[in-house]
Amino acid sequence: MKNWKSPKLHRCSVRQRPPCRKCQDAFAQARSDCTHLLGEFSFLCDIVDGFLPLCNLARGAFTGMTSLE
Repeated sequence: MKNWKSPKLHRCSVRQRPPCRKCQDAFAQARSDCTHLLGEFSFLCDIVDGFLPLCNLARGAFTGMTSLE
């Protein structure tokens, strides 16, 4: 018997990722897009990595919100 819950649970878990993880994924995608577009000049995409620590703000905000509940 096929487990009908599995795809729904996966969809929910992807949607419910913490903001910090969503932020990191967005920067990873931006880095990938930048590297793909700039090709030989992809070293210019290193600046994206400099903004990655901003995702820690999302982690702190998320932790603060959950502790208030």
